[in-house]
Amino acid sequence: MIKSGFYTIPASQAFADNLVTGIIDKFPEPDQIARIELYLPSRRAISSIKEAFFKHQNQGPILLPKMFAVGEPDEEVALNITIERLELDEAINQFERQCLIASQIQHFPIGGQRMAPAPAMKLASSLCMLIDQMQRAGTPLSAIRDVLPDELSTHWQEILKFLTILFDYWPSILAEREQIDPVARQQQLLQAQLDIWISHPPKSPIILAGSTGTLPMTRAFMKVISQLPMGAVIFPGIELDIEYTDWQAIKQDTVHPFYQIARTMVELELPLAEVRYWHLTEQSQNKSMRSRLILLREVMRPASRTSQWRKLAVDQTELSPSSLKGLKVMSVTDSFKEAELIGGLMRQVLETPNKTAMLITPDRTLARKVQAALMRW
Repeated sequence: MIKSGFYTIPASQAFADNLVTGIIDKFPEPDQIARIELYLPSRRAISSIKEAFFKHQNQGPILLPKMFAVGEPDEEVALNITIERLELDEAINQFERQCLIASQIQHFPIGGQRMAPAPAMKLASSLCMLIDQMQRAGTPLSAIRDVLPDELSTHWQEILKFLTILFDYWPSILAEREQIDPVARQQQLLQAQLDIWISHPPKSPIILAGSTGTLPMTRAFMKVISQLPMGAVIFPGIELDIEYTDWQAIKQDTVHPFYQIARTMVELELPLAEVRYWHLTEQSQNKSMRSRLILLREVMRPASRTSQWRKLAVDQTELSPSSLKGLKVMSVTDSFKEAELIGGLMRQVLETPNKTAMLITPDRTLARKVQAALMRW
């Protein structure tokens, strides 16, 4: 069984494998696993967890837990709620919404000419994505006005014409049709689930895993689930032996990978000391692995604390040459050769059965070049 509260799976562990191993360890009986409700960030995450469960088939048949994508609630599943007994507004069809916004776009001429249907539909698709993103973030469409400069160039004036559709025309169109946007209905479903949990706390295990709490609704889920009789929230990637001063610095470092989790924990009034590891493995306690973890933790120090690197020889006596085992540094003269080299290394991995490769880079241009290099295979 599990204790209610907050957990983490460190970055040194494969998240899906560690999550599943921990579930099987804490719930040894098949019927116990089947009673679990597991909430994940997306449908893609659900697929990864299913694959991790399949790896344990050699231990005997496993009944999978009920899995839901909290970021993409399924209308048919309705997050385990019977839709008929909920008072929910009707959502507009997504394609119909795009067509309606495209027709509005054609009322705003650019350079004295109305936009043709095809580009109007393409622009409407972008505006629909903007609507969805703002609603997921809990930001009203009218907030667009607040970020626009007072004196606009001609280019921005043209853009503003289309943006006025969102806060001057679109709300009235929805009100006339007595409908809401698809994401707004998803938010209603999520809130309905929270209301039911608060009024009737479930006795079965409820686990929210893999989310950083980027969206307000997700943070609300975290708060409620952590207070359920058998509720667990599992953050990705946190090493609990991080120094207190470093953790405080991360809260102010907006470009640090753990910044969002740190801010979420601030909003939840959750100190790092109250977070536990989900499942400790023998591998994580291995001495050579420990050395690598220390190296990675140093690499992840916030920028304002990198002066501590000068004292590594004194402060981190566990660091050894084994920390660098398997790491390579390769120099290239341009980005095209870099993409070719990465593509060749990734292709080479396929020669080993059951082995996979992943490219992690903040450079999207490089990622596209590597993808092009891989196309030859």
